[in-house]
Amino acid sequence: MLVFPGQGSQWAGMAVELLDSAPVFAARMAECEQALRPWVDWSLSGLLRNAYDAPSMERVDVVQPALFAVMVSLAALWEAWACGRTRWWATARARSRRRWWPGR
Repeated sequence: MLVFPGQGSQWAGMAVELLDSAPVFAARMAECEQALRPWVDWSLSGLLRNAYDAPSMERVDVVQPALFAVMVSLAALWEAWACGRTRWWATARARSRRRWWPGR
């Protein structure tokens, strides 16, 4: 079973190691960043890499899209590792992420 956590699971620097070491994860994050661009005034990669001009992850309007992108990218990575078509569960706030996971 794969679990998508809800808000509160974030921390400064989350996902940076996967961005740098997992091409599938990085590619899906780039897709998410491009999809978010019209709706946010900050950089997803800058936020995750704790850029000097990044907004606070304490803001709901920042953390929710960021967590969405991380969860969708993790799902792509899990699927690439052939474990993405198992059962999974999501918290109430994470339910929107599962709708984005193809092949659910």
